[in-house]
Amino acid sequence: MILDTQINNVWISIGVISFFGLLWAFIRSWVWNKRSGKLTLDAVTIGKFIMYLFSSIANVFFVVFIGACIWWLIFFKGQNLAYILLPVSTQKDSFTALLVIAFVFKAVDILYLILVQVSYYISRMNMFFNLMFLIFISILITKSINPMKLID
Repeated sequence: MILDTQINNVWISIGVISFFGLLWAFIRSWVWNKRSGKLTLDAVTIGKFIMYLFSSIANVFFVVFIGACIWWLIFFKGQNLAYILLPVSTQKDSFTALLVIAFVFKAVDILYLILVQVSYYISRMNMFFNLMFLIFISILITKSINPMKLID
């Protein structure tokens, strides 16, 4: 059995689910834009949309690849006669390229997530150190002013 129909089905599923991933990225960026109180479309919102798109497209590729691999595993190993063959090297090239793209998109998504978390942590640490500095200054001020001297 030639795998052209199965590979065509994989490409169709990638296209259809990628459209839903695009819609999901649009909805996530729109919700973020509304939640942040912005009224217009700006560069930050477009950047968020691109990052959400990278994340959803990488997830789509991984889900489709896992489904195709499980299908090939079940039907290739469960056959008594050889009617399903594994993909040849020319057929595997497109899957390899899409798998590399999925890993690159997911790496960009993870790096962006780390950047967001670190910047949030740094801003929280900055607030923490500012608060500690104010407490320290207030302690120094209260220690330098002796309340007993104010009574005399």
